[in-house]
Amino acid sequence: MSIEERDRTRIINYIDGLLNQDSTEEEALNEQQKIAIRRICEAHAPPIRNTNQPQSTLEEFTREDTSLISLPLIPDIPVRHQMYDSYIIIGPPGTGKTTVIALGAIKYVLDPPSGHRRSRRTKIVVCTFSNAAAARIFEKFQEIFEEGLNYHQYGGFCRRLIAQTRDVQRIPERQRSYILRPYPEDPRMAQNHRRDLENTLIYVGTLYACETLNRNGINTNQVIFDEGSQITPPQLYYPISRNSNVIRVGLVGDNCQLPPIQEISLLSFSGIDYLRGQTIRDFGNSLIREENQIVLNYQYRMHPAIRELAMRFSVEEGRILNDGFNVLRDEHLLQNFVPIGSGEPYSDVINNIFNPQKTVVIIDTSELGHVAEDEFEELSRINLLEIRIIQNLLTMLGERYPDLQINNENIKLISPYRAQADSLQEVTNILSGTADKFQGQESPIVFLSMTFADYDSASSFLADLRRLNVALSRAQRKLVIIGNQSRMNHRLFRRIRSEIFNYTYQGPPTLDYDPVYNLELDVNIYNQLFPQI
Repeated sequence: MSIEERDRTRIINYIDGLLNQDSTEEEALNEQQKIAIRRICEAHAPPIRNTNQPQSTLEEFTREDTSLISLPLIPDIPVRHQMYDSYIIIGPPGTGKTTVIALGAIKYVLDPPSGHRRSRRTKIVVCTFSNAAAARIFEKFQEIFEEGLNYHQYGGFCRRLIAQTRDVQRIPERQRSYILRPYPEDPRMAQNHRRDLENTLIYVGTLYACETLNRNGINTNQVIFDEGSQITPPQLYYPISRNSNVIRVGLVGDNCQLPPIQEISLLSFSGIDYLRGQTIRDFGNSLIREENQIVLNYQYRMHPAIRELAMRFSVEEGRILNDGFNVLRDEHLLQNFVPIGSGEPYSDVINNIFNPQKTVVIIDTSELGHVAEDEFEELSRINLLEIRIIQNLLTMLGERYPDLQINNENIKLISPYRAQADSLQEVTNILSGTADKFQGQESPIVFLSMTFADYDSASSFLADLRRLNVALSRAQRKLVIIGNQSRMNHRLFRRIRSEIFNYTYQGPPTLDYDPVYNLELDVNIYNQLFPQI
């Protein structure tokens, strides 16, 4: 089903209106978002594809020759045949990268720039590292079409790709009617399936799902890689190696978050690092010029106090991240808090922990001695005290916020160690995982169990700045951190002790309340609040 001309015009006008709206208005796109969207959908430098040129090497090209980049990983193919009009969009957590991708992709296929209509239809594919990221991006397309435009007939040209039929179970229920499989389930439906493949203009799926398009002879004009910090350079070729129509390639992600594969040195840098020339091994020094590297600098996810703490663990010193209009409103805080009566023991402690204005709560278990130490669990670590503290805090959370559903939609439990995360999920029945698992996701409330509490050893795994940045930046409205700083005595933990356990909010912006609560959990508080531990 193709889109009718009147609907095409209405959608294009809607996006143009967003791009032309004054950025100082609330709900408006900021200037960097507009630049990024236009870089996706508007005309730029034409690609060099002169097939008469002899085999070339990258040394023959300078950064002044072209704004294009090369991915010289396929042997025996002329470099000029591997060059694309390319860009990088870098955005810290919550900066609206998904919105930029969706608006840019829609505008690109419905109003393609000159030179990008290589076939009857202009097409784009959005590739992600994980099914969770693909679901998040497709959800943004649905939000724009259904809520922004009140348009529900997009299923004919915007589809969710899956690599295998069994992947259907991983797809949110709302997206299943838009699924497009690589091959027809019933051979008798092959003709209809082929028509659906060809009529689709926007494809969203994992790298492996998107690669099946090439095997089906479906070529797209632009490829966008989301989660660019988790994609290795060789994986960049999955959706483009057999794609004869591709003109433009974009990477979107956060280079300060977790790299793809840390254990294998040659794959421990991401596609973004590779294209920016920041790798441990220089594959041709094929840099993207600075004007094609767009940095999003306003975040719309986290309360400012959570944002400030997370940015203290950024691997890029001096990176500036401003707060969007929405996170400064009182509406961004948790709502309908019911404080405990002043006559109850330690009511001030409980009220401070759950006060919506205390958006960062740090609970230090150092005073509890050996009870707060961790244990080895095969090759991982587990801390039973922190598990039980979180279990009790979840119960109290439901009492202080009667309207809040204690479920996976509202709460995430994070630990650097898989054994701890698995135990937390088993005990609480709340989705738990490592920072690696939750990269790219968010939740109104996050409990972070530091787990490690061993005076005589260290853990470079826990002290990894990227991992801490991811873990701290998942929370939107409240971040509760439980840890034992007295057992983090190694020099690797100095930054954790100074930045987390001694955290004070400094702004900007200036708030009329202190958003941080530091609690030293001593024996008296421990026995009163957690008697069953």
